[in-house]
Amino acid sequence: MEMQEQRLSRASVQSEVPVQDQEQGQYQKNLKQGHEQVQDQVKDQVQVQVQVQGTLQEQGTVQSVKLDRHGHVAVITLNRPADLNALNYETLVRLGEIVVEIREDRHQIRAVIVTGTGRAFSAGADLKERRTLNEQQVRRNVRAIRDVFTAVEELPQPTIAAVNGYAFGGGFELMLACDLRLAVRDARMGLTEVSLGIIPGAGGTQRLPRLIGPARAKELILTARKMNAQDALQYGLLNGIADDACAARGLSGQIRHKPGQPCWSVFRTRG
Repeated sequence: MEMQEQRLSRASVQSEVPVQDQEQGQYQKNLKQGHEQVQDQVKDQVQVQVQVQGTLQEQGTVQSVKLDRHGHVAVITLNRPADLNALNYETLVRLGEIVVEIREDRHQIRAVIVTGTGRAFSAGADLKERRTLNEQQVRRNVRAIRDVFTAVEELPQPTIAAVNGYAFGGGFELMLACDLRLAVRDARMGLTEVSLGIIPGAGGTQRLPRLIGPARAKELILTARKMNAQDALQYGLLNGIADDACAARGLSGQIRHKPGQPCWSVFRTRG
């Protein structure tokens, strides 16, 4: 009797072993396939991230500010239309590089136009970026915008702001740093950051009273008033109103110079 039970037990064990081996093999196979799928997903994600980062880099420094040359006229175009050409740190760095390039090429470039892409000249500092910055980075940005606008003001070539739309905050201050200013009829402008408790930090509070007098400058600064083009013309902020920003090229063509002498040497003496 015991012999029969032992034989049955051995037969049962022997019959279970192939089943267990088969289940274990299938488990290992499934596990391997799972690992391979995860690895493939990770590779795909990495490739997507690399492509996105490459695209962002291409769209960043290269395209945030454009420099085009039309004969002896350089056209600087702020090119962040989705952000109303807001001035983040990267854009300021690129703008500064372009200003240096124009200054060093003073004998070929005889007039400079500054304008924007889309419906804004510039909405000013990039407040979305500012919310992500620490105090040290904020101070860095303030120094950068002040230094770049001063560099624009000190260019030896005459500069023309072709205000194609909104010019608020830092955009308004960039406009003030130029020698001449034209705006389209539906342009709006002002030091609107004051309404947010932010003091203009790019020279606007100094350049504005020199341009239109202290009384009117204080009015615009303290009220954070948004001006239309007609009011800006009456206040002496603009040299003229145009149907479109391309009129600035016509004005740049009217800046004459003596034969053999760059126009900037007649227009101004600095630099």
